[in-house]
Amino acid sequence: MHNLDEIRGKGISKALSQLQKGRVILKLNVLGADYERLTIVTDIRTVNRIQCFFIDYPAGFRDAARTSNAGRVAFEYAGKNNLQYTFRAVIKEITEDGVCMKFPDLINRLQRRKYFRMAVPLGTKIYFLDNAGNGNYQANVVDVSLGGVLLRFKKGKEKKPSLYVDEYLRNIRLTGEESEIIIDITIKKAVIKRVVENSALGSFDYALQFIDIGKNEKIKLDKYIYNCQRELLKKMSLMI
Repeated sequence: MHNLDEIRGKGISKALSQLQKGRVILKLNVLGADYERLTIVTDIRTVNRIQCFFIDYPAGFRDAARTSNAGRVAFEYAGKNNLQYTFRAVIKEITEDGVCMKFPDLINRLQRRKYFRMAVPLGTKIYFLDNAGNGNYQANVVDVSLGGVLLRFKKGKEKKPSLYVDEYLRNIRLTGEESEIIIDITIKKAVIKRVVENSALGSFDYALQFIDIGKNEKIKLDKYIYNCQRELLKKMSLMI
């Protein structure tokens, strides 16, 4: 059972102000539309006596809002101490400067994910041997956190190892590049926590949890994740 509590009243304004000041990345999902993007809170003010917050305008948002469920948007972000926060808000107005959202009724704080997951640039790879020591396997990394990675094998294009849930892997290498910063991180030990066949993408997805990673390697990984966040914001033209 997850540990869930709620933020209400003045706590909502305080939480949104922290998001704005810290330029915290929000994942948004327009309910009723197949649309998911990243954004940040850009402003907080009262509009026609209604408390509102503004978010940066993601590409294609206006079209997605037309097919939304009563203009409702679900938000998710990672706060302090790796806690996950979620809330829903209703679109008040879409302007050229951004999207005006009504204050949510509440913000849920849920300690479900220990680590915040971050999408990584194309070309980020992971290398490993399977449990039998067969082959030097290579897979694309979908997202990464300080606690693990999600890797993907395309059907028919990549040699897929015979991995199963609770299988341990050792001497794993995570490599990638972001904004000319190259990483090469070694994870001593990891375990397969989830295996999913994704028919829509024609792939097999494997969730790896890091069991043993050195202190220096973890520092390198933390810096890489932070750099990925900064570069993402730059691409969204949200940073000076």
